[in-house]
Amino acid sequence: MLRLSQPKISKGNKLWFSLESRLLDLFLLAMAMMLREGKSFPVKEDSISRKLDKYIRKANEKLRKDNAHVDNLPVFQAQNQPDHDLPEGN
Repeated sequence: MLRLSQPKISKGNKLWFSLESRLLDLFLLAMAMMLREGKSFPVKEDSISRKLDKYIRKANEKLRKDNAHVDNLPVFQAQNQPDHDLPEGN
């Protein structure tokens, strides 16, 4: 009988907690850098997101030195995936 390995939920929770913790640290550092270095704060959402994206990348490189970085960064202006239950074009 073929037995497949089964993921351990307890390990998964630790991995999720680690990722969540790293993302929070990344965003806090990025926002602090943006506020500290920025002379003016954009008004429009897209401008804020674009500026924050730049600082997220800078913060991640800074965190990389201590191996506290995130391997897969959030994506700026990512499109929602299609809902396959709706007709095409929605």
